[in-house]
Amino acid sequence: MTLPNLPLSNPEDVIPCNKLKNLLDPTKANLKPLITGGMYDYINNSSEGETGIYIRKDSKGKVTNEIAPFTGTNSLPGKWGTSYYSEVHTHPKNVYPMFSYSDMMVLYNLEHQSYSYNRGHSSMLLVCEDDNGIKQTYAVVFENTGAPIENTLNNPNLIGKTQKEKLKALDGILNKMYDKELLKKTLDPSYNPNYERIFLQFCFGTNIGLYKADSNLINWSKLTISNNSDTATVTPTNCN
Repeated sequence: MTLPNLPLSNPEDVIPCNKLKNLLDPTKANLKPLITGGMYDYINNSSEGETGIYIRKDSKGKVTNEIAPFTGTNSLPGKWGTSYYSEVHTHPKNVYPMFSYSDMMVLYNLEHQSYSYNRGHSSMLLVCEDDNGIKQTYAVVFENTGAPIENTLNNPNLIGKTQKEKLKALDGILNKMYDKELLKKTLDPSYNPNYERIFLQFCFGTNIGLYKADSNLINWSKLTISNNSDTATVTPTNCN
């Protein structure tokens, strides 16, 4: 596929905080009403299955949204290539309220298979409900530091496996980490599972950045941990 060799319309838009704000901006992608007026309802009314939004941007910066058809499985087909640069998907209540490894590979494909003018603009969003019944919106984006997340596909234990088998194996590893965190609540009902920390531990040292929107879906915070340990504290840093 030949990609148009067009410059970024505004280099400032590739800064993670800025590109995520643009997704919520009423004059741009305007995702807030689609999230609060549609995706929340799917989460409330569906015990399983996902829905989502595919987001495109043309060379002049015009953004269009496509509502993804609801799926009866806990998986939403990704769309990438051409002018697609971002995607939003839901998790039903019977799925952990945090990203999977496959979600990060959707981000990878959005970044590397889009038209060149959208390079650096990619993002992958998750709308879910946490264990306290509160709706949350998260995003993963690529940062300019850290090892490429796709390097994990080269794990020696995955040699000889197909790409699909590798994704399934890495999804399984991350899911077992979530399982272990949930088990703590089973043993101690007062414990509040910290899936944000688990995800950050899995991605520690990579180029994946995790962001969380505020309750009003206006601003974002970057979530980080200072060390890869079960006692690490998740620290939010507000986007200015």
